[in-house]
Amino acid sequence: MAGEAKVITFKEKHWSNWHRTLTKDPIADRVEIHNPETNPGMGGMRKTAAAIQALIAATTAAGQRMHCVGGRWSHSEVATPSGGRLIETATLNWRFRPDKASLSPAFKGDPAELVLLQCGVNVSELNKWLETSLGRSLRTSGSSNGQTFVGAMTTSSHGSAVDMGALHSQVCGLQLLTGSRNLWLERSTDPIAGDKLLADLGATRLPGDDLFDAALVSLGGLGIIHSVMVRTAPIFRLEANQIVLPYDDGLKRAMNDFDFSGVNLPRGGERPYYFRAIVNPNDKRDVAYVQVMYQRPFPPGTPIDYSIDGEFGPGHDIPGLVAGLLDTVPGLNGPLTAIMVDNQLKTYSNRLGTWGETFDFTTPRKDAAASSMAIPQHLTTRAIELATEVYKKRPGPVVFTCRFVRRTHGLLAWQQHERNCVFELDGLNSKRARAVMEAVRTRFDAEGIPYAQHWGKLHGLTAARVKNSFGPKLDRWRKARETLLPTLAERETFSNAYLENIGLGA
Repeated sequence: MAGEAKVITFKEKHWSNWHRTLTKDPIADRVEIHNPETNPGMGGMRKTAAAIQALIAATTAAGQRMHCVGGRWSHSEVATPSGGRLIETATLNWRFRPDKASLSPAFKGDPAELVLLQCGVNVSELNKWLETSLGRSLRTSGSSNGQTFVGAMTTSSHGSAVDMGALHSQVCGLQLLTGSRNLWLERSTDPIAGDKLLADLGATRLPGDDLFDAALVSLGGLGIIHSVMVRTAPIFRLEANQIVLPYDDGLKRAMNDFDFSGVNLPRGGERPYYFRAIVNPNDKRDVAYVQVMYQRPFPPGTPIDYSIDGEFGPGHDIPGLVAGLLDTVPGLNGPLTAIMVDNQLKTYSNRLGTWGETFDFTTPRKDAAASSMAIPQHLTTRAIELATEVYKKRPGPVVFTCRFVRRTHGLLAWQQHERNCVFELDGLNSKRARAVMEAVRTRFDAEGIPYAQHWGKLHGLTAARVKNSFGPKLDRWRKARETLLPTLAERETFSNAYLENIGLGA
């Protein structure tokens, strides 16, 4: 007979994140949670939920704080428990396909598109499961797949498809645990869970669109998300190309307005599925490195190869590239940096692959750093212009990366514009690079460029900046928090210094 879920406490006093922008961050202890058995099942899910709830209740009773980490992927302090308990969820990686009987009679859609994921499932293993076992695909995926899906969701990680929102735009329901409640949240206008699924999970439905939209991007402050329901698509492939183009009026129109008529892309006027442009402010040639991908059918029976080939292929992440470059030749600036980046951002064409074949884990680099913000797409080249002016006054080891995504649900989703440019400063974790990042934000403030920042990247967030970015949504998020965590003691449990510093503490 299967036993109970295991909660294992390690008497560790520090932790570090994957990219090592945080090292020796103080904690009270580190806690791992393990499912009660090796074969996934709803009985096991209920046992694990009960163990998590007991842990939360005990932590609250002791007046301690807790915060969860999955892949430890965030560059920022968003996941730190600020001296409290660090909860590891990466071992909770069960995956399910709900049947029609589990769903609401009012569910709109095909049950085959739905998967239920436990909170520790990382994006890489999710891609491989969907693609090889189910013949399905995520609709959007990130350029590095080491994050847990739920961790990426709760910081509003942006994904990479021009006509999709952030990664969490695929989530249509979620299970949230507090010390006293096991809750299922979904939008009133998009019913998902039926009575059977709720009974299987031991969860109670709590209606309210704002509650769901608050929990989507919770920053770990609303409880522990145990599982999420994700909408998938039939499997497809991406045709990836990387080219160097003149940074001219034609490319600028493509970046600002998705008018591709004046730019020589590999497939002419066909609308890309994914579009990224990198501008290196050290490069005097006035060019951009453009990565463009097109959606393609997946021929039945096509073998899938997950051995990512080539260090600087489609799935290479830019912060790691620039950090590795500057590790090799410290202090690079000017023309030599441009030559080295050009050497490493290799051009290629017609590389076909699924999400899982295209993007995979990246090597952790303790010197990699990145800052990201979403601005209205039509201001993309204006942002590059301003950032370049800042860079010329105080150069640092960074490049400018522009990705493009749609508006995304979630009260604290930072992709708030109908069409967003995710403007990234990628590079080396150094004082000079961080100074460039802050100077660019300050210049955007002065010029009235509206932006909201990636919760999981490096940033200069203050309560004033967050209020300026999100306005009345902050009060709606706080109200949802008080509904989900009705006592001050519960809210204190899931607070940390990060939330307090931006005006979202208990």
